[in-house]
Amino acid sequence: MWNLGWVPGLYAFDPSFVFLAMAASVEAIFLSTFVLISQNRMQAQANKRAELDLQISLLAEHEVTQLVTLLDAVARRLDVHPSDDGRARCRADRSPLPAVACRRPT
Repeated sequence: MWNLGWVPGLYAFDPSFVFLAMAASVEAIFLSTFVLISQNRMQAQANKRAELDLQISLLAEHEVTQLVTLLDAVARRLDVHPSDDGRARCRADRSPLPAVACRRPT
């Protein structure tokens, strides 16, 4: 209202709104810089979480594979023959990643 000259006794200092546009542009520059900085920090945290999640998942899969191996040895010792449901080929390799690849979808 002041810049439009509607207030009596106060003159319009920027009738073409050039100063106002420049101030808005500078504000937008600073705002976008702060937003990009915060997004980079959030992305770095997300990458750390994803890496930690992957490590935990691989460790859990390795432990499950060891349990399956132990259970298989117990079954052989007790002479128990589980029914073959197509997963026998997966037990040939004891690494965690092929065991994940051999799982059937539920």
